[in-house]
Amino acid sequence: MNAALIVMAILGCGDGGDQCQTVRTEQTSFTSVAECNAAAGQTLVRYSGLTYPVIAVRCQKNDGPMMVAAASTPQG
Repeated sequence: MNAALIVMAILGCGDGGDQCQTVRTEQTSFTSVAECNAAAGQTLVRYSGLTYPVIAVRCQKNDGPMMVAAASTPQG
């Protein structure tokens, strides 16, 4: 059985809380949306300085490819 990988997206929104765009995706992953939502309050505090009228969190299943950073050694 595969556990769902839940990620937390930080959204910057317009005054009405609409027209949101993802400004960051947290590197921490969660095993459930409820676990992600429980961490949302503390995460929002860290992003209070963003220059958007409304900052929001969206907890969602990560359906996209995972990006992994790897050190590379130049060839030649």
